[in-house]
Amino acid sequence: MAVGRRVYCSWVVAVAVLVVAVLHSAEGIPFLQANPDVLQRSGDSVSVSWGNILNPSPNDRLAFYVPATRNDSEFIAYVSVGASPTWQQGHGSLTVPLINMRLPWNVRFINNATNKVMATSNTITFKSWNEPTQVHLSATNNPTEMKAMWVSLNAKSPCLSFSTRPTLYDALTMTANTSTYQRTDLCTGPANLDKNFIPPGLQHSAVMFGLLPNTIYYYAMGDCAAPWDKSSWSQTFNFTSGVPVQPDSETHIIAYGDMGVAPPWPIVNDEQPPAAKTVKWIVNDLHKPSKERPSLALHIGDISYARGYAYLWDLFFAQVQPITSQIPYMVGIGNHEYDWPGQPFHPNWTTYGTDSGGECGVPYNARFQMPGADPATRNLWYSFNWGNIHFVFMSTEHDFLPGSPQYAFIANDLAAVDRSRTPWVIFNGHRPMYTSSVRQLDMIGTHMIEVFEPIFKKYKVDLCLWGHVHQYERTCGMFNYTCAPSDDDAPVHAVVGMAGNNYQVSWGNRGQGEQHQPDWSIFRTMEWGYTRIRTNATHLDFQFVGMQRGQVHD
Repeated sequence: MAVGRRVYCSWVVAVAVLVVAVLHSAEGIPFLQANPDVLQRSGDSVSVSWGNILNPSPNDRLAFYVPATRNDSEFIAYVSVGASPTWQQGHGSLTVPLINMRLPWNVRFINNATNKVMATSNTITFKSWNEPTQVHLSATNNPTEMKAMWVSLNAKSPCLSFSTRPTLYDALTMTANTSTYQRTDLCTGPANLDKNFIPPGLQHSAVMFGLLPNTIYYYAMGDCAAPWDKSSWSQTFNFTSGVPVQPDSETHIIAYGDMGVAPPWPIVNDEQPPAAKTVKWIVNDLHKPSKERPSLALHIGDISYARGYAYLWDLFFAQVQPITSQIPYMVGIGNHEYDWPGQPFHPNWTTYGTDSGGECGVPYNARFQMPGADPATRNLWYSFNWGNIHFVFMSTEHDFLPGSPQYAFIANDLAAVDRSRTPWVIFNGHRPMYTSSVRQLDMIGTHMIEVFEPIFKKYKVDLCLWGHVHQYERTCGMFNYTCAPSDDDAPVHAVVGMAGNNYQVSWGNRGQGEQHQPDWSIFRTMEWGYTRIRTNATHLDFQFVGMQRGQVHD
């Protein structure tokens, strides 16, 4: 009987939509209708139909609002009606995917000439606000574990089940930990303005433990208080557990920084179109045979570029979930997550600015859980082993000078690396020590060279990865702007901030960079993309993959 009632209700809604459209058509009143008005899953599409529009323009817009109560000027995305083949007749329809942001949407038809709303759609909701979204994995400091995070509105008993069987038969079920943040936790506007803030929901996390090495595991998350309600449970995802931490473990990872969002429709805040192609080629890598497939991703700062507009965090996680649900996603903090006047570190030789839009690191720290030992700094500076690589992350936005907690952590961590287990050491931070794109006018890179280069050389760091500059550049193994006899004698530096942000500064632009490529700069390009890193016991192979065709350029 329950199934019959659902079919009957769907039939009634369809008839009601048709009746409304016919009545409006007969009366000549502009109308806008969204169908269905209840979407099953995040990412499902809604068909938006309109009619009775006088003097239409291809630049008239379907504007999208979430929550549906926003003022007319506060839409977050739009589609030009010129994409419909019948727009000139004053009617048409377009199909658009929507993301479950735990709040209802609606659509409004905006006249391009007058900027006035001509018609407003019905409200669009999702079947469950507790649908698990924003699924992402992260490594812990135990190779037999994997952490998963996800979001719901208010799941009563969030949990995660995992197994080596796709059916999750005989799965282990873990109770999740939960946290969140409020608008008042943010520093200032635009981040803490009511019109820009979307409640982030509950941030859930659970650790899968006792994992066998290099084994496929299946997992799903949801509300254990409602195991019968499929709409409050995720699909079944899978990942491959890490290989043992030992020198002969072949390890394959990907790395990049500065991605941002490239949604399927234009948005009113910054969008980064190259990000979509970067994600496309990374997902393609994840579908390759197991020996060619990356097992971990590094995102080295400037994650979503939300900068105070909360909906961009939701869009970012929807964009990368095909990656983050399959491999651990290890992140570092950048200027666009953290910087704002009044933050604790403000040396007299630089100004860190207002790049976080008032977020001040709060959403970043709530939405990720990296394996740092101290909960207060676990996402800022930390280290972990994966296969035969030891990774170290720093925050270039916090005090890194001698005497600071961060400097002590980095120096002590590098001194304690067991090269018999992890023969490779990769260091990661957002702002680069070396780049020929812009000179170190802010002195941050100059001070990092003074502070860290001696210990990098002492402890034989192999590779340093940086973001911030939206170009790719690889140096020789170098010390103090001078190439070493070989890349084995000093760290190689690579700027990998080319994952999506489309702002680029030409080489030598306005006298701020090196128009002529320096001797220490081995390869540089203004193309977007990502990097691949493969290691075995004796060799490290580093590649830059361009986002246009997915081909290796370096």
